[in-house]
Amino acid sequence: MNIESVTAYAGIAGASVDVEIHLLGDDAADPDDGEIASAQSYELPCVGCVLDLDQPVFVKAGQRYSVVQTVEAVAEDPKPTS
Repeated sequence: MNIESVTAYAGIAGASVDVEIHLLGDDAADPDDGEIASAQSYELPCVGCVLDLDQPVFVKAGQRYSVVQTVEAVAEDPKPTS
């Protein structure tokens, strides 16, 4: 199977997201364990988007993998408080 795209949701357009796809070994305990097969950064043009990878990631049948996303939302101007 090839992973060609992932989805991301940030709650606000303009957020940045770092996406890593990890190929996990049998002893992996956390999603970010294992070999990083792809790492890319995006700026989200909308609240939730499908993001195409530059290169597909091949995953063998039975291979464990994870998609790890780190989202940094752009803060909106806070409303004044009295």
